[in-house]
Amino acid sequence: MSLIDAYNEAANGDPSIFAIPFYLVFILWELYLSAKQKLNLYVKKDSFASLSMGIGSVIIGILTKTLFYLLFTFIYQFRIFNFSMDWVMWIVLFLADDFSFYWHHRLSHQVRILWAAHIHHHSSQRFNFTTALRQSWGEPFYKFFFWAWLPLIGFSPISVLVMHSFSLVYQFFQHTETVKKLRLLGSIFNTPSHHRVHHATQIKYLDKNHAGTLIIWDRL
Repeated sequence: MSLIDAYNEAANGDPSIFAIPFYLVFILWELYLSAKQKLNLYVKKDSFASLSMGIGSVIIGILTKTLFYLLFTFIYQFRIFNFSMDWVMWIVLFLADDFSFYWHHRLSHQVRILWAAHIHHHSSQRFNFTTALRQSWGEPFYKFFFWAWLPLIGFSPISVLVMHSFSLVYQFFQHTETVKKLRLLGSIFNTPSHHRVHHATQIKYLDKNHAGTLIIWDRL
């Protein structure tokens, strides 16, 4: 497979690109709400830094996702099982993807060299939708190694990238102070209140709630 073919396949497996207009709509909505209610959620320079890092992350991701797609395709040749991607397997893949993200995220807080890459996401002095876009430029070069076991057990490379992208879209909506505690939903899923704790700087809150979509891994 050529690099061009790998790029095309990786791009097709990244629905998060199509979510960018929705990100902008929600950022504008939060800006309006902040101004109307005098919430002081946004600072111009801080938001500009977040958006700039997000653009850089997308550009770097074009390269790294292409390379990891090639790696996953190579690994997939040695798969243990042949899964037919029916709805049951998509549920299993959803759980496997979220479990992979949990360990990637948790170790990014506990292993110093990984924290050196991840800390940029936590560098904002504000917590708003632009903070979700403040992504590290270093993480894309190694993060997908945490997902490499999925093509080995039988999930196709394209399905792994698609599920990972849907997870990222969900996580965007966790970066806001405008949504209060969602008690019933928060017993199973990661919510903005869970993620506010994760981004807090008080000692008692550090290294809590590493969830992507499901909070069950943290509860376990």
